[in-house]
Amino acid sequence: MGLTIGQNIRQLRKEREMTQDELAAKIGVTPQAISKWEKDTGLPDIRQIVPLATVFRVSTDVLLGVEPPVDHSESVHEWILRVRAGIDENDTETLIRALEALRQCPREYDDSSELRMTRLMLGYQILCAEDIKLTAKEKRDIVNECESNAYAIMHYSRDESMIQEARTWLVRLYVARGDYDRARELADQFPMDASYTGGAIHAWIDRQQENNEAEIAQRSANVSQYLTMLANEIVPLGNALGRANRDEEAVTVYQTLLDLIRAIYKDEEFTPPLHMEPEILYYHMARMAVKAEDPDRAIHYLEKLYEYEKSNKAYYNVKNNTETPLLSANTYAFPETEYSVKQHMLSVMSRKPLKPLRSDRRFKKLMDKVENEK
Repeated sequence: MGLTIGQNIRQLRKEREMTQDELAAKIGVTPQAISKWEKDTGLPDIRQIVPLATVFRVSTDVLLGVEPPVDHSESVHEWILRVRAGIDENDTETLIRALEALRQCPREYDDSSELRMTRLMLGYQILCAEDIKLTAKEKRDIVNECESNAYAIMHYSRDESMIQEARTWLVRLYVARGDYDRARELADQFPMDASYTGGAIHAWIDRQQENNEAEIAQRSANVSQYLTMLANEIVPLGNALGRANRDEEAVTVYQTLLDLIRAIYKDEEFTPPLHMEPEILYYHMARMAVKAEDPDRAIHYLEKLYEYEKSNKAYYNVKNNTETPLLSANTYAFPETEYSVKQHMLSVMSRKPLKPLRSDRRFKKLMDKVENEK
């Protein structure tokens, strides 16, 4: 059974951290009226429905607990893509314009979790931009909007992965604000055991049906997923060791990951379906080599990165043909996307930790190759 209008009003108000007095002032009624609505001893006048929905930044359907009659997910996605197409990641003003455009969405899109997630991510990106010029009130409004979108997804979405993603962005928002206590409260709400993923359950069902080939394909895909998850922990572990000046341990950690990837992918190092960006590892290996005053090794890893970037394998639809039985049954398609090897390499090579290499002739030679990249 769904929530009553009063229960919805109370929940939405609590999510936005409003008092009954504050909500009453915003829509021009008494606090006693808000109290009656929330206790279900009275109902809002029809003239108050739209103002309430506007204050909470939800549709009237959400406020009234009515499911939208039509699924607009595909058209919402296309509309979001059109808005995002005008964003220049290096120009924060375009982020603000995009966020404003997303606020002016067609009415039927307003309940879309994808739209809310996009608003949440853009808002966070704007708040963290160093060159953005916003008043204190404008920043507070974006923070409140981010919280509103995150909590709406967490309460109303049926997509568990999207719920966890919204919770993750909210944690990032609180950390950026220095509110570590609230960030940790949210962190405690994440699942502690990831054993029962959708992929693992599907594989178990295949096993019960004695569908061996389907189980092999599913578990092969699971290996790829778990390897990516493992890599996304190993790399930050190496980074943390480096920040603690435990450089030798950091290098060992990075090298262990490289060895693991080579063992699984054999000569197809960093090929799909591992969808972690390769420069995360290659760049950090080069950075640690610079720190160890070993320019030969540093440039070796930058050259490895350039070779990988030129292959562009990880950015296009590719079928995995590796010989290892761990992955032989697995196929993983990456969405096609435009990708500039030149732009990406120049971005990496201009990073401050690599500055000591800039006078090295081999570094200059590599830079010339990158500059001439089409």
